Amino acid sequence: MIQNLLSMKVNTSQIFSVNKSCKVKEFKHETVTKEELGRSAWTVLHLITGQYPEEPDAADKKNIDIFFKLFAQYYPCKECGSHFYKMLQENPIKANSREELMRYLCALHNKVNKRLHKPQYNCDLVKSKWSDCGCDSNIDVDA
Repeated sequence: MIQNLLSMKVNTSQIFSVNKSCKVKEFKHETVTKEELGRSAWTVLHLITGQYPEEPDAADKKNIDIFFKLFAQYYPCKECGSHFYKMLQENPIKANSREELMRYLCALHNKVNKRLHKPQYNCDLVKSKWSDCGCDSNIDVDA
């Protein structure tokens, strides 16, 4: 099932409609802010890169590229998703190893931090911070 999904072509010419409010629908009587959504999204993306194979094959490289583009396309805040997609176009993915992908994402995150006047993260620390989510990573998703 997953292989069928990943073999589908991605429409990279997706045009993003911008929703300036960037509010996500209510969840448990609270509204998620743009900032909370962003922090959570970066956490998930960093953890995903920490689980990427040390020695990825061609399919892994293609799949992570597709995943990042789909993540941008379906991101709840269309303004942020559009920014992320544009960064992906301007900075092609570097995914020849787990460490390379982790540093690549850290560099993208720092570009956003710079634009938002937030502190830069030391990319030398990504491996120690984001390599373990505390979950069993040996589950076969095709089973």
